[in-house]
Amino acid sequence: MNAIIQVAPCGGAPINIISKSRVTIENEAYRDSIIRSHRGFMGTLRQAYERESRRNGATSANIQLRQVSESLQAQGIGMPSTIDDDEIVTLADARSKHCAHLKNSKKSIDHKIMLASEFVEGHGFDWPIAITKKDAPGDVLKKNISALKRVSDSRWWRRNFRKSLGRQTETVARELGAVRSGKSPYVSEWAFNRFMVRQKSNRDLIERMEMVEMNTGEVVDLVAAVDASISNPSNKRDELMVRMGGWDEIAKAMDLQCLFLTLTTPSKYHALTHKGFKNKKFGGFTPKDGAEYLAKVWARIRSEWARNGIKCFGFRMCEPHADGTPHWHLSLFFSASDLADAKRIFGAHALAEDGDESGAAAYRWDCVHIDPKKGSATGYMAKYIAKNIDGHMVGHDEEGNIFADQGAARVRAWASTWGIRQFQQIGCASVTVWRELRRRRDPLDLWEAQEAEAIRKAADDGDWALFVDLMGGAFSSRDDQKLKLLKPVNPELNIYGEEVSRVIGLVMRGVGRMIRTRFKVWVVQERKAPVPLSFKREASPPVLDLCQ
Repeated sequence: MNAIIQVAPCGGAPINIISKSRVTIENEAYRDSIIRSHRGFMGTLRQAYERESRRNGATSANIQLRQVSESLQAQGIGMPSTIDDDEIVTLADARSKHCAHLKNSKKSIDHKIMLASEFVEGHGFDWPIAITKKDAPGDVLKKNISALKRVSDSRWWRRNFRKSLGRQTETVARELGAVRSGKSPYVSEWAFNRFMVRQKSNRDLIERMEMVEMNTGEVVDLVAAVDASISNPSNKRDELMVRMGGWDEIAKAMDLQCLFLTLTTPSKYHALTHKGFKNKKFGGFTPKDGAEYLAKVWARIRSEWARNGIKCFGFRMCEPHADGTPHWHLSLFFSASDLADAKRIFGAHALAEDGDESGAAAYRWDCVHIDPKKGSATGYMAKYIAKNIDGHMVGHDEEGNIFADQGAARVRAWASTWGIRQFQQIGCASVTVWRELRRRRDPLDLWEAQEAEAIRKAADDGDWALFVDLMGGAFSSRDDQKLKLLKPVNPELNIYGEEVSRVIGLVMRGVGRMIRTRFKVWVVQERKAPVPLSFKREASPPVLDLCQ
């Protein structure tokens, strides 16, 4: 305990001074030594320590701090998961050199693969190989050799360390209550700052790079090409809204009805309650676990819909609650006769797990029938799409209790940290074919099918409804759609010796002739200054073709 000492200044009244005891000094030294070992995460640990100390005393706070610090120790590296990116790069270089040394040793290939795979798995990573039932022993050996080359590349280790260490740290942050509405919604400050630093680093790299066309020497700044693509949040939002508007047109023409469905996880997936208190039912699940749960429930729903002849198309969006737990919104179009059964089946599967827990019936799923007389599905989805991309015209993010643009940036950080796909098309025509056709602005040659040119023009005009209709209709299967992607018969080999099939164009079913959408091959390299006079620099970026 602290001692109170009375001191009487000259000529003044005695005053009390709190003198720290030896125990207090030792506690603070112990606390600070642990907290300082987690640079960048110190604020979160200090707040958690002080909160626990106020509630249950310094001894309990020390025990919690030690347990948290142990949870932050990364597998196989003898370092905490909170290390910065420079340390990750250094670590990745060392691990890749170890694997490269194994690869170049005189050991047998089987022995090399065994030692390298044990080394990789000792860090908690899977050996990067996918074996199928069709693979002969020779195929398996080729894949293992490619995997050995892959783990000898520092870039592979960087990607995996960034992913695994980021998720490990963020898991602890959620358990400590550092992901919550208002304070740090969707992701912790540590994860958000880490994401923004990586974004800035990537942007700086892109701005230093250029693309050179291999045959003509034409040069384009890479940053201009990236900003013109759907990597730009504004372009991504615009494309999603165009497709949603097209679906509304299709639904009106076919007399279809729209259901706006919401699917959430059981309470055990939530680290915090809705009011921001610790959830006693929390089972330690991560947002990635929650996303996988939602995907499994959705697979069961679609399977039963298919067995009952219920068809639909539309859009699926995954977004986080304030504590980072994911939930889904779906805007789907059905025949009017299928609405009741579709809703019943959806609700039954939504409540199949822990459906009897308190509040399940009210919060685990929801269904809104969009009345076309009062509004459109596009209008209903517009706010949700913008809220999760760039916050455009949203204003305030009610879930996160922050400005919408700030909330959107945090949502992107959340999706990046946990590897969660935010948007997905359900059914309908291939958006990849749509994008391929939009690469080609000029009309197709006279010998090519007029039907293909009509599809190309619809895509070029941004007419999603007409594009879907010409491709075979809203409910056509991928095998029945008019155009499909074309890849070379003899795939190229990447730097690891693996076959890579790059899209080279499209082909129309029943015609068999290739429709070229990619005419140039670009090499990405660091920008040179000054630009050689023989190189022509474009005023505006082209649609990206093949980049190597």
